[in-house]
Amino acid sequence: MPSSWREVVITVVSSFLDLHAAAIVWSLNKAGVSAELVETFFGLDQEGAGVSVTACSAEEDQNSVTVELGRSFSEQKLMYFRGDYTPRVDMLEGEEDFLFVRREKSVHQNWLLQLSVDVGTQIFVNAPCSAIRADNKMLQLKAACDVGLSPPKSYFGSSIDRVKEAFGNTRNLVIKPFEPFSWRYADGRTRCAFASRASVRLLDNYEAGTILAAPAIFQEEIVKEFDVRAFVFGDQIHAYKIHQTSGRLDSREDLTDSKVTTISKMNLPVDVQQKIGLLMSRMGVEVACMDLVPDRNGEYHFLDLNPSGNWLFLESKVPDSSLLSKFCSYLASRAGAQLLQEPPSYADYRASVDFGVMQDRINLLGAKFSTRQRNDQWVEQS
Repeated sequence: MPSSWREVVITVVSSFLDLHAAAIVWSLNKAGVSAELVETFFGLDQEGAGVSVTACSAEEDQNSVTVELGRSFSEQKLMYFRGDYTPRVDMLEGEEDFLFVRREKSVHQNWLLQLSVDVGTQIFVNAPCSAIRADNKMLQLKAACDVGLSPPKSYFGSSIDRVKEAFGNTRNLVIKPFEPFSWRYADGRTRCAFASRASVRLLDNYEAGTILAAPAIFQEEIVKEFDVRAFVFGDQIHAYKIHQTSGRLDSREDLTDSKVTTISKMNLPVDVQQKIGLLMSRMGVEVACMDLVPDRNGEYHFLDLNPSGNWLFLESKVPDSSLLSKFCSYLASRAGAQLLQEPPSYADYRASVDFGVMQDRINLLGAKFSTRQRNDQWVEQS
């Protein structure tokens, strides 16, 4: 065995284009804790994985299910799951079977994900089943109601009649897609679907019984002074005030414009922190980003929880926050691994050769691939 070989202690599951995952792995390795980034769960694209089921009689003393999840899974000590990205498909998008093969590989991977906790012996930080479930916005808002975090009145669906019924007495609506999306055109134009503000009078343009082509999330707008992004891991809550003068509804649209956006650390009220802890427990995750807004009466309202959400932009704007170092220390502690030094910061990573390699990889693949990774598009540009 080569002398340079080190047992991998922490495995981060995400895309190779995920800046957060790459930064975490780099910082942990620099601090003396061996870490790796696995792009597709269990190394599906590299080594294969599968499940064999054999029906056995009750008298037979043998397992009826054999699960093969690949070398990387069997050797993991701690697995931090950031996202289940669609496996690669080795054919052109225009080929007849492309969509079928991509769907089959995605379903295969998702089913294996749901088996992982039952058959794995490693420590899970955001177990796949829990993290995937926690990304469900409908479940989030229900749980937020249960713990008293007062989400805005909401409707998920495509029936204009239901929207009118729910928001007939509301002045302004917030309309947003289930997930942000980007359109890129041949002439270079780009359009992005974020949350948008609309007058309730917009509904008058639709006839009774109208069913929209695609469902959306409709919410009552909460008049706010600023947004709050909280990065939560374990019992730590790192909250930041995002104040913008542009008047846009979705803070992400102006996040990289320092002329209109200021970000600063803040302390959330104790009762809000307690409710956040309860919500994380209800959703079954220990790591997530959470968005809240206080109304003009000071009451905090829950908007969104994202187990794979962005937080590096917070450290970029507030360097002394040391979020990357703190989070890597947390992962090392969960793994029972000793740090040889304090994990380097995000600024250190951006100054490294590895960061340049990451940027080159993204540029080589092109905009089509970089914008597919919705969680990091605007961090990479900061």
